[in-house]
Order: sequence, then C-alpha cells, then structure tokens
Amino acid sequence: MELVTNEYEFISFDSEETFAIKATYASDLCMRGYFFWAADMILKSFTIEINSPTKSPAPTKERTPRPTALPTLPTTRKPTPSGPNCSVGHTGWVPYLRCTHYFYCRNGSVDGAVNKCAEGTLWDVKLGQCNWDYNVQCPSESPTGIPTRSPTVTPPNKCKEKPSDEFYLTGKKFLKCKKLAKKSKNMKEKICTKKVNYKNNIGPAQAVCLASCNSCDVCYENKKSKYFSGERNGTPVYKSCKSLSKLATNKPDKVANICKQTEYSDAGYPPPVVICQKTCLPQCS
Repeated sequence: MELVTNEYEFISFDSEETFAIKATYASDLCMRGYFFWAADMILKSFTIEINSPTKSPAPTKERTPRPTALPTLPTTRKPTPSGPNCSVGHTGWVPYLRCTHYFYCRNGSVDGAVNKCAEGTLWDVKLGQCNWDYNVQCPSESPTGIPTRSPTVTPPNKCKEKPSDEFYLTGKKFLKCKKLAKKSKNMKEKICTKKVNYKNNIGPAQAVCLASCNSCDVCYENKKSKYFSGERNGTPVYKSCKSLSKLATNKPDKVANICKQTEYSDAGYPPPVVICQKTCLPQCS
C-alpha cells in the first residue's frame, strides 16, 4: 500500500498499482476471490491487471451465494431413494445424501420437506447451515450415523412456508407465496397442480409454497410433475410422474433403477425420487 506520513500521523491507501500487486498475490495462491473496503470512495473505475502465471479456467456456471442464516423450515422436497430417516425421539437438522441435502426431524418424525444445499456447498453439522464444500467434513451416513425411521409414514405436524419465497409461474413471471395464499381455492389448486415447470433453479408452487399447495407430505406426488431423466444429444429430457407410475406397473425393476438417479438439471428440475415420491419411495406405496 501507499503511505503518507508526517511527524505525528500517517495515512495509508491503495493505488491502482498496489491493487494489482494484491490481486496478483491472491491469484498466485489460487484464492477464490478478494474484496476491498470503502470501494464506494473510488471516484473513477479502473481495470486491475493480474500478472500471474496461474490462469484459472473461466467458470461455466454462476455460483449460488452461500446461505447466511439457518432456514426456519425446509422449502424444497429432496428425499433420497430410501426416504428421510429420523432416530426415535430426535429433534433437529440431519444431513443427507453425502451432506448435499438436509432435513428436519421433530420427535423422531420428518417434519416438512428435504432441502438441497446450493451448488458448491454442503451441510455443515457444526454450523447448522450450508457451507462451502471445502470447509465441510461430512459425517458417515451409515445406519449408525443416520438412525432408521419407523416404516409408518407420519405426516408432518405443521405445514409452513415463507411468504416471501418466490416460485416460478409461467413465461417470465414469478410470484411470492403470499400472493398465492390470497388467491381463491380453485385458482390455488390450478396453479399448484398444473404449473409444474422450473426456471433458473426456481421451482413451481408445489415445491416452494408447501402450505398453500398442501404438498408437505413426504409422499406427496403430482402426476403432472416433471423430473429430469437425463440428456439426449446435449438436450435435457424431462418426463412426468404419471409416465413413471405407469411404467412401474409392468417394469418395477426398471423404475427402481430410474428412481436411484440423483442428478438435477441446470434449470432445477429434480431427479424422480424427489418429485415422484409415491412411485419411488417404498414406504409411500
């Protein structure tokens, strides 16, 4: 940094040159980023040239910001093929699917839905929230680490949602749950059951506004819902829960393998086990 002094005081500040030195130092150490205080005091913008032999590849996808606070209740249903499990009498958050997901247990029963951490993050048991994956040491998910749950499916005690959460409606339109809650019963049912598309990793009403759509049950399944089936010639393929349910009648083994998929599409469409629970989860059949 630059330094100006006199007999009784000194002032330090950064110039374009010192900014470049610090940015180059961060790049040499492969740091993921850096920031400067009081950036709003810069009167004129400028470009920093980083003189580093190390060149990081350009990102292919924008990183979702790390959550800053523990969510009050799960908002997106993301169970695994074996279903979310709670130990007897346990209350608290539980990591799942190698810490990429988490759900809440209340008195030994799954309360609400199962969440997925943002891309590049994992559920941090110590912090009680999603954290950058390189900072997380995921505990074992063996039967002793994740106790089993009663085979009887118990609906959640309460079905809640955040009024400020947004869901995808259609076209370029997104709505908040509080708007949906004010609509008539028939309109809510229409939106919850027929508007099932995802966009920009934002789900439809049934996956976000659980109370308004009455979709809190772990075994909730909308036959019109679409799951990510994979890609064909670089194009994502989506199929409905209805088609999967029909296939299960004649080819249960094939459906069992399909339900083991855990990949999400870039748009946010979930794997079948997340959205077609009644077809995929044994305890829901």
